[in-house]
Amino acid sequence: MNSIEESLGADARKRVTYITVEQSEFQSLADSIKNHIAAKTDRLDILINNAGRGIMARQLNSDGIDSHMAVNHFGHVVITSQLLPLLKHTAKSGNIIRIVNVASNLHESSPEDTQFKTVEELNREYSPKELYGRSKLANICFTKYLDKHLHGKYSNILINAVHPGIVDTKQTSEYIHDAYPILGYGMSVLSKPFQKTQFEACVSSMYAATVTERSGEYIATPCIVEKGSDKANDPKLAENLMTLTREVLRGKVKLDDAFQ
Repeated sequence: MNSIEESLGADARKRVTYITVEQSEFQSLADSIKNHIAAKTDRLDILINNAGRGIMARQLNSDGIDSHMAVNHFGHVVITSQLLPLLKHTAKSGNIIRIVNVASNLHESSPEDTQFKTVEELNREYSPKELYGRSKLANICFTKYLDKHLHGKYSNILINAVHPGIVDTKQTSEYIHDAYPILGYGMSVLSKPFQKTQFEACVSSMYAATVTERSGEYIATPCIVEKGSDKANDPKLAENLMTLTREVLRGKVKLDDAFQ
């Protein structure tokens, strides 16, 4: 918050509301989004799903779900679903609405046997890189699913996924050592000169959130549309993912009709 005031002034800081949530706890996350955002505004033009668990050791959340998937995919579905009525309402006024899911080129590192069919599959033992890659694959599949099921009905709601590049954050300087205590130094030290700053890395997200007039794309920084992997373009995989998502969230979170 201090950096916002330093860069944009005190007035800008006053117009920013900061809410702390635990993205892997689905019920409390849904309540927070509904109570602190959906209930307090009558308009929402942009949603950027950016929070994520990086390349870290395997861990399960309180519901027994792989934490990479819990935070990076299921948490984003919960947030998007709770805000979709507001996004649709804004779209009905003729405004262009943009949803951005921050993915990664590491989606290509998803396990070869990824099918998104069962919770047992989600909780198999994989390397930290594969776990992270699978969650980023889920981000793109979720984007493709929304493009088909939401954009098809609301043509002025645009949904895109982006790749920011390798960014200089705590993930690349500290958390990487959780997964790779020794090899992680290659990321935190040797690759440091080649990492993007947060301002360089956000360009693809800003492009997708403010400029693009297309939907269902995968946009690499700065604004280059890429195809992505074969799995990322498999409509059956996207359907499997969302069928499993409904199963995992059933009884915990009420999902918007677009996810049914």
